[in-house]
Amino acid sequence: QVLRGEGYERSISALSGEERERCELLVREYLANVDPEPILAPGEMAKVQYCYRLLRERALAAPSDAGGGKGNGESSCINSGVREEEMETLRLQLQQRDHEINILVSMLNSNGSSG
Repeated sequence: QVLRGEGYERSISALSGEERERCELLVREYLANVDPEPILAPGEMAKVQYCYRLLRERALAAPSDAGGGKGNGESSCINSGVREEEMETLRLQLQQRDHEINILVSMLNSNGSSG
């Protein structure tokens, strides 16, 4: 629809309450998705613009939420859980890399001393 140039006839103000709620749900799911390449596909252009507006509002509100303790804390709990999982994954990867490096260094040392 967007590629065909359609969907421009409606403005954001023409979206129904149900459509706005659906966009809010899509944005929440998009932000909570741990996939490195999440997809946000609301459909017509008015909904795309509304989703971008919601994302912008969240981005602008993020510093005050983190510093002032305002808001309901739902998104920060989700983000904190995601961050903890990601940190644990990275920590395990780092341990594995260290172990692999130690093995390679041992192999180099043993080949260097025998040759």
